[in-house]
Amino acid sequence: AGPEPGTDSLEVLYQAFTAGDSALLAADSTLAYRQGALDEITDRASDAYRAAFAAFDSAQQGRERVAAQRDSAEGRYAPAREAYNKARATWENSAWDSFADVQKRLYGEIQAPQDSLGQELGFKHRTRDDGTFKVWLMPGKWWVAGRVAVPGSVHKQYRWNVPFTVADEPVTVELTPENAKVLNTY
Repeated sequence: AGPEPGTDSLEVLYQAFTAGDSALLAADSTLAYRQGALDEITDRASDAYRAAFAAFDSAQQGRERVAAQRDSAEGRYAPAREAYNKARATWENSAWDSFADVQKRLYGEIQAPQDSLGQELGFKHRTRDDGTFKVWLMPGKWWVAGRVAVPGSVHKQYRWNVPFTVADEPVTVELTPENAKVLNTY
């Protein structure tokens, strides 16, 4: 399929956007705190009120500055993310482009796994909590492909493409972080 689309420049834009997003949340929190402090003062002519209002005004200006920076970062990140996702989809779809016609035909002739009654088994299996699942398939070489979000990450996912061989007994397949590739998702 050719070289995989790179994410280095997109990652820089993503980090700038998420930093701006986090800063905006902090600025919103500070502004709410300053508003609360201001609301507690009943004497609007007092020095305490003037000081609290100055702190509120400063927080509001800071929030507006941070919002503009975050919006600017998003303005750079969003089109780059869209271009990357389009390039990534094109790249993934092009994996089939180099298959010779005979390979496409042979791939199309592969029968779906069947149970003991000859009923087609679904290709989707969920893993147990330990990352394993058991399959009963016709003897031969198989593989499992899957994706799941990396716990604690908002833009990474594990991707598996794990081959396994089935003999006469059911096989337990294990999907772990060690046998996965970590992909950035945007």
